[in-house]
Amino acid sequence: MWTCGTLMSLLNHITNKFFLCAHHGVAVAVAVAAAAAAETAVAPAAAAETAVAVAAAAAAETAVAVAAAAAAETAVAVAAAAAAETAVAVAAVAAAETSVAVAETAVAAAAAAETAVAVAAAAAAETAVAVAAAAAAETAVAAAAAAVAAAAAAETAVAAAAAAETAVAVAAAAAAETAVAVAAAAVAETAVAVAAAAAAPVVVYITAAAGSIPTALQTPREEPSA
Repeated sequence: MWTCGTLMSLLNHITNKFFLCAHHGVAVAVAVAAAAAAETAVAPAAAAETAVAVAAAAAAETAVAVAAAAAAETAVAVAAAAAAETAVAVAAVAAAETSVAVAETAVAAAAAAETAVAVAAAAAAETAVAVAAAAAAETAVAAAAAAVAAAAAAETAVAAAAAAETAVAVAAAAAAETAVAVAAAAVAETAVAVAAAAAAPVVVYITAAAGSIPTALQTPREEPSA
């Protein structure tokens, strides 16, 4: 391949030869012809080198452009992937936070429900205990009242029985006393009558013996009642 340096060296060499051989016409003509031939040979080589250089530059530019485009595409792809990853990460974090919030809300609701159930159960238990205590108190009061009533009835019955016994005893005592008095009176009257009856003949005898009859003996005497 011919380069610019090589061509310039060749041209200088031909020029020197021309000046050295200027007095020789043939040499000059030959040199001119050689220079023309060299220039004719160099021109296609220079054109070829120029074309090669242009093609190489174009290829280089194309490669640079391709590399830049590829790098840009890579950068875009990397940025898109990073953005996608970021979006996915953000969405995952948001979903996790939402899940945590939902779980916390559910836990709070469950705790509130348990608290309400416990409060209701405690209130129901207290109510049941209060009702049972009130019922037991009422039962105890009713039992005490029944016991008092039973005691009062027993006392009343005892008093009635005592009063009845007292009345019976008094009546019996009065009847006994009356019977005793009647019997005693009857016995006394009988004894008086018997004594009078027994003493009448003696009185009559004594009076007769004395020669006079008392007036009391002359009056008929009533017989005592049996």
